[in-house]
Amino acid sequence: MENLIHSVKQAVKYWWVSLLVGILALILGIWSIATPDVTLVALTYVFIFAFFISGILEIVFAISNREIHSGWGWTLASGIIDLLFGILLLALPLPLITTILIYFVGFWILFRSIWAIGDSVQLQRFGVKGWGWLLAFAILSIIFSFFFLISPMFGGVFIVAFVSVAFISYGIFRIYLSIKLRSLHKDVEKITHHK
Repeated sequence: MENLIHSVKQAVKYWWVSLLVGILALILGIWSIATPDVTLVALTYVFIFAFFISGILEIVFAISNREIHSGWGWTLASGIIDLLFGILLLALPLPLITTILIYFVGFWILFRSIWAIGDSVQLQRFGVKGWGWLLAFAILSIIFSFFFLISPMFGGVFIVAFVSVAFISYGIFRIYLSIKLRSLHKDVEKITHHK
């Protein structure tokens, strides 16, 4: 029992770290809403970095699984395309990147969604349960990709709004968690002082 109390005490000792992370996330979320242009520029670099990492990982996955995975060539092509997207975006001037990025993201989502439909059909052939969910999400992603491609303004607003809401939600969660951890910390302190 004493070991358990000691473990819990150590786990909740730094409850304030969660509070700081929550406040930081909340500030970032509010800042993202207040400065959508700056947020979109920052996200542009995040997407460029994501294209590079995604491309490299896809290429490594395809090459390392070429003996096992029958469609490894498609995965390799997908990785090369992601890598080329990253290089192309990095080569463009900044004002042009943010506009083109929204189209790139739209086409990338469309491409990945079509790919996911193929994956879901392949899973269905193998008799894997839950393949219908992958198919449903792929179709939903295709619909969202058309919103990005038809209205780039909508795409930019959607990206910033999504990031802002995500930061704010995470911030609220971490602040709430810190309050609960602090309460637990006080309870553990009372138990250890009564001994």
